[in-house]
Amino acid sequence: MNNINLIDKKAVNTETLMKVLDCGRKTATEIGNSASARICIGRRILWNVKLIQQYLDTIAE
Repeated sequence: MNNINLIDKKAVNTETLMKVLDCGRKTATEIGNSASARICIGRRILWNVKLIQQYLDTIAE
């Protein structure tokens, strides 16, 4: 698997989000939706990386 540098990315697809979070599709989409990071462009779904990072920072213990 390639090393994914999220700092350079504004948005990622679901497959990349799953790799970054090291989880399955269901968990990745739950995290993305909880972070209000979903971007819909036609039929394509992307996830706002900045919002997901902020969300994860707030829920981290």
